[in-house]
Amino acid sequence: MIGLGAAIGISNIANYALGSDLFIISISYPLLFGSIMFSFVVGIISGVLPALQASKLNVVDALRY
Repeated sequence: MIGLGAAIGISNIANYALGSDLFIISISYPLLFGSIMFSFVVGIISGVLPALQASKLNVVDALRY
């Protein structure tokens, strides 16, 4: 979310600095939503899979290795 906010801010600054006639920067909000959802799904998967594997281990074996 911080990166998306920074990207939107930088693109607005660049659009203002370059002038609207020379270079037009547009933001696709469906693409922003899709990128947030993709990162959310990847984060959930990479958090849940190791937790499931760790829950199947014996506590003494997990601490030993």
